[in-house]
Amino acid sequence: MMFPLLILSSLIGCIACAPPEDDDQVIDTAYLDTGTTDTDDTTVTETGTDTQDTNNPNDTGDTNDTDVPVQEDGPVLFFEDEAQVGGTNMWANLWPTSDGFLFSTMQNEQVAFRNYNMDLQPTSQLKLVTELGDFPPGIVMSDHEFLRLNNALFFVASGFGDEDLVLIKTDLQGNRLGMLTVQEGLSIPCNDPHLLLIEGKVCIRWGTSGPTKSIQCFDEQLSPLESAFEITLPEPLPQLGYSLQVGSEIWSFTGDAPQRDLIISRYDLNWNPLEPFVNVILESENSNWNWFPGGVAFHEELNMWFIAYTHMQDGQEANFDSIVKLAAFDREFNLLDSKTLSSKGYTRPNLALIDDQLIISYDNGNLVWLEKWSIQSVQ
Repeated sequence: MMFPLLILSSLIGCIACAPPEDDDQVIDTAYLDTGTTDTDDTTVTETGTDTQDTNNPNDTGDTNDTDVPVQEDGPVLFFEDEAQVGGTNMWANLWPTSDGFLFSTMQNEQVAFRNYNMDLQPTSQLKLVTELGDFPPGIVMSDHEFLRLNNALFFVASGFGDEDLVLIKTDLQGNRLGMLTVQEGLSIPCNDPHLLLIEGKVCIRWGTSGPTKSIQCFDEQLSPLESAFEITLPEPLPQLGYSLQVGSEIWSFTGDAPQRDLIISRYDLNWNPLEPFVNVILESENSNWNWFPGGVAFHEELNMWFIAYTHMQDGQEANFDSIVKLAAFDREFNLLDSKTLSSKGYTRPNLALIDDQLIISYDNGNLVWLEKWSIQSVQ
């Protein structure tokens, strides 16, 4: 798949090749819609996949490893280490720092984060970000995503029921600097939001799988730069995925409408769809599912893209059969390498690129895993 080199020559967003000394780096995140509160949520549709949290018969409580068959290393991806994260169960997100990464998860139905080193060990105390009063009474936390801009962290979080959305700003230690209600009790579905930087603005993209999405951008002080507005897409797209600015365009990495192919949908910086609107970057084989690319990063020196996504065979159930995969592509999205990271029942992948190493997170609703992979150029 050919992409303009002019666009790729200026990459903005969470695709930094390596964290600089002052920690000014940008990486990624992603989420999954549960639809109801943690029970019996197994709906699969042709425009989106709604997976449950904890009702997983494949979860045996084994915390030793994820039972993945031994794979041959290379030619690009080389396994280094893995660790199971205790005290949490889902909604993991990653952001690189100068000596490791920030790792956010759900703790007692609230968003929290802590620092980790490159040995996959925590180096700070857990810091709660959200509070009970952030949502209306009776609404509990559903999804979240975060990013860094200068010396602040920005967290977007949605509530169960798909109607409530908040944006929270903290300092780098997690001390709250502000909170804004983006949406409360509205009928516009807001689970699985995308959070991204566009020309220094903090922007949110939300909406259910289908032909429309909602957009709103904010400055660093959480002041709205515009009212929320709706865009109509040339074709329906899922909600699950990851969006970022690439040069003078916005790219949204998702599955296609039936969730078989991994695609990029393209927009200008005002969210007007571009032509061609969709580029397929990974075609389905035998109608297998390739969906929820929750982690995306670009390595500028190696001219490679890395994507963590969810996969399953045609006819399988997302709640019980999905697996997490990691793929390496060249600059024009020719596939260079692919690895299977998890056993069945895992999803919600995330990814951070730190120098020449990748940190990937994923979970099955009960267990959260971190993996470290090193990368090499193709000889």
